[in-house]
Amino acid sequence: MLYYHGATSPFLDTPSGEPTRDVLAMARDGVRAKLRIALRETSQSGEETEFTVRLMHDGEQQSFTVTVTPVKASADVAHRLISFAMRHEAAIPAGPLSGKEASQNEQMLEEELRATRAELNSTTEQMESVNEELIAYNEEATSMNEELQSTNEELETSKEELQSFNEELHSVNNQLQHKVQELDEATNNLENLLSGTSIATLFLDTDLSIKWFSPASRTLLELVSTDIGRPLGHFALKIADDALLRDAKTVLDKLSTIEAEVPDEADNWYLRRVQPYRTRDNRIDGVVITFTDITPRKRATDALNEARVYAEAIVATIRQPLLVLTSDLLVATANAMFYETFATNRNDTEGKRVYDLGNGQWNIPDLRRLLEEILPEKEEFNDLRVDHEFESLGRRTMLLNARRLIQSGNRPELILLAIEDATAQTDADAHRDLLIGELSHRVKNTLATVQSLASRTLRQVDTMEGFKTAFEGRLHALARAHDLLVEENWKGAVLNRLAHRALEPYFEADTDRITIDGPALRLAPQTGTALVMIFHELATNAAKYGGLSTPEGSLALRWRVGDGKENEWVYIDWTEKCKHKIEPPARSGFGSRLIGSSVSHDLQGSAYLDYRDTGLHCEIKFPVKLLADNQRFQDRADG
Repeated sequence: MLYYHGATSPFLDTPSGEPTRDVLAMARDGVRAKLRIALRETSQSGEETEFTVRLMHDGEQQSFTVTVTPVKASADVAHRLISFAMRHEAAIPAGPLSGKEASQNEQMLEEELRATRAELNSTTEQMESVNEELIAYNEEATSMNEELQSTNEELETSKEELQSFNEELHSVNNQLQHKVQELDEATNNLENLLSGTSIATLFLDTDLSIKWFSPASRTLLELVSTDIGRPLGHFALKIADDALLRDAKTVLDKLSTIEAEVPDEADNWYLRRVQPYRTRDNRIDGVVITFTDITPRKRATDALNEARVYAEAIVATIRQPLLVLTSDLLVATANAMFYETFATNRNDTEGKRVYDLGNGQWNIPDLRRLLEEILPEKEEFNDLRVDHEFESLGRRTMLLNARRLIQSGNRPELILLAIEDATAQTDADAHRDLLIGELSHRVKNTLATVQSLASRTLRQVDTMEGFKTAFEGRLHALARAHDLLVEENWKGAVLNRLAHRALEPYFEADTDRITIDGPALRLAPQTGTALVMIFHELATNAAKYGGLSTPEGSLALRWRVGDGKENEWVYIDWTEKCKHKIEPPARSGFGSRLIGSSVSHDLQGSAYLDYRDTGLHCEIKFPVKLLADNQRFQDRADG
């Protein structure tokens, strides 16, 4: 029932029990059966159906027409309209019925009978249909009963299995409880461990979002519990580590471990370590980042590095070769001066035994004895003198100083070996001794020469004024020669400088008139002194009588080393030019005798004086062996 209209109480009534809207349950007797048939016929044919019923209404029996009309509510839903209409029939009078009235009553009874039969047939058909359905339901119930019996058996089996499973679950539950207790204990231990350490630890997932962090991370990275799940890139960390995210992605890609030292805002240093987060089934599920405080170690390392740089700077500034040896006498390191002095390099030095360096040039018995026997008992030895022929240096005198460096802890001790090249000092000492001996000899010779000059000059002059002039000139020439030899450390003098020094007084008057030319020859000290005296006597005579006595005159002093068969001699040519003829002296004077004696005695050579019309010409020769160290210098004099 969807909707009521009008008075339906003569046809419909509310039955006892729960409220219902079923129209057949509400239909009164005499209407229900015919209404059921009409509803079925309308549903089957889709056409309107009507029937007539007689019901008591207002104390008398009346006829009603019931119409069932199909109504389309929508394309998919069909409704039915049930309407009740009273039939207006003449009242049936009391008494015997006429034939027509009896015929009408009979017709109505037949209609009711037909309806009753139709309803009975319908009911019979419904019963048969219900019986068939009951038979099918019975068969299904039987089948279901069998299935239920089978299911019951299976349930019995399952019950037994469940009981077994229950026992196993009980055992597993006990084990799980034990594991939970162990897990709780391990969790407590882990939390206490992480709380008791200052290592800040971060667990990130594969998207580099925070999964977990240790308590130490709260202070260092300023994290709170609500930050879990947030990407690490959203945080402004107190650690100055711009490469953190890049290294984390690299670790995820290459499954390697990356370490770096990073500072924080307070200048504390941390060892940042990034490694893969591996599960127990060896699956990569993110990265683990730890920050370990290494501030004391970093500062100690920096101090050590500064000390090392300071020590290396000191070693680098030492202008002596220096070796650092291990206790096995292997070279740990060497300074730049060692490589430079002995013409070697790092690859040929470090890691090798000191005795094997430079093709065994340090395999010296005295050095072996000191390094292997004396130094283990003493902490140092000083000034070990070693005279040895070194491969790249030749014969050298070395002073060796060694000291054991005892290090703290279990680090092996080292040996510091300093090498001082004392060759120059040794040669200087020897030369000093030689100079002292030669100086004594020279002083004696000089005093003898001065005495000879004085006595010979005194015999050649008539007045004290002439003696003073001649003697002072010769004494000054001798002094200039000695000054030049002192400047050269008594190792001889270059002939060019010696000639300029001897003629220096005459250069001051007129330089253009004097020419000095010849190769750079270094003379021995005795040879140089003799030549200075010879040049002085020749220049004195030239200033008095020869080429330097007039403004028009000139002087040329040249020398050479002989060629061919004469290559063992040095030739000196003194040539004067003047307008007047130089007359030979009537008798040999002191100057001529000094020149002759000096050339023959001191120079082991000869002198030839030629008094030409154009001026004096003197040629002197002496052996090449009188040059310093018997060496010839082929460079031209620089004037």
